[in-house]
Amino acid sequence: MKDGIDPKLTRQIRANKVKNGADRPVHAAFTVAEASKGNFLSPEATDKVVKAAISRAAKKTEQKPGKVVVFKNLQSFSIEAPASLVESLAADEAIDTGTLGS
Repeated sequence: MKDGIDPKLTRQIRANKVKNGADRPVHAAFTVAEASKGNFLSPEATDKVVKAAISRAAKKTEQKPGKVVVFKNLQSFSIEAPASLVESLAADEAIDTGTLGS
């Protein structure tokens, strides 16, 4: 995992991955990588980047996200999704940091 991914999130992902079955959901919050580079995205651009990252992770893992809330003005979002999808999302190039949600 990337340096910006909270170890608590990493542990929860591992604990919720199920072999030969459906992963249990994980709640996480992520920030978009552009924010850490000092590039401030418009709310519309933030929404587009988040949706593209989630789409890539969903396609890669063949899993569907649950609830997603995009904080467009903060260049961040929260998600509830199967552990494998959250793991893939955490590794995506568009993601800078990730923390365990509640």
